[in-house]
Amino acid sequence: MMPYQLSVGNEVRESLVGKPTRKYLKKFSLNGFITTLRQFQILLTQFSSTLEYLSLHIHCDTDLEFINGHDLYHQILSKLSKLKYLHFCIQFYHYYHQLFDKSSVDDDKMKLLPTIIDLQKIIKTYQTPYWLQQQTIFFYEHEEKEFYVCATLPYHYQYFRSLTSNIVNYHLNKALIETSSLLTMSKVNKIEFYDDEDCPDDLPLTLELFQFIQKTLSRVNILILHEYYNVDRNVTQDKVQLPTVEELQYDTYYLDYNITKLLPNLQRKICRWVPYIR
Repeated sequence: MMPYQLSVGNEVRESLVGKPTRKYLKKFSLNGFITTLRQFQILLTQFSSTLEYLSLHIHCDTDLEFINGHDLYHQILSKLSKLKYLHFCIQFYHYYHQLFDKSSVDDDKMKLLPTIIDLQKIIKTYQTPYWLQQQTIFFYEHEEKEFYVCATLPYHYQYFRSLTSNIVNYHLNKALIETSSLLTMSKVNKIEFYDDEDCPDDLPLTLELFQFIQKTLSRVNILILHEYYNVDRNVTQDKVQLPTVEELQYDTYYLDYNITKLLPNLQRKICRWVPYIR
């Protein structure tokens, strides 16, 4: 009996690509890392005539086509004739390729990545008749353009990673008047602040960020902090609180207790920091 549902975590591996063994698949979910859109296209076309549900909670760093609405539609979605449900959150880590000398990289797509990505141009690729009729898309970028996020609304996943203060300056592919009621992320129960090692002091966690969490991520139960973060001095418990958070995980030897003051119902603090020993 052929499987009707397939969930893949971590990476799309070569063992899943190019083998027409799942032509009756109706539901496909991917959570993890993927390299190229072409690789994913080869995988999905195996069941292009049967797939009804597609969920992509992924991150990538070499193929800009993944966050381009034109490419996503023409190379993937237009070929899925039975598709009824589409959910995605795609995070593109642009900073990663800048760590390397492009002349020494074998991947042709990585060599072609622009130094600066214009988010407005990306948004325009989601303003075609297909996207405007079918989906509302949410976008936000890191303050220093280290990564970009695009996701369908209402947000489908329980986990939101790499949160920075710039999320309050989000964009949509549709007019805000049409979509204000859709900007809810009530399924999210775990959020993770971005670990900004290079400039935590320059990009603090602002009051506006915590107010956004309070309003939009209103059911968050777990909050994750990494080693490099800085809470703006304007963030105080008399201005904002996150009453739904019961668990705080942190990867640092120093915990800013101004954070815990915002969590009146905190029950668990889990330190995940391991000291470096030479």
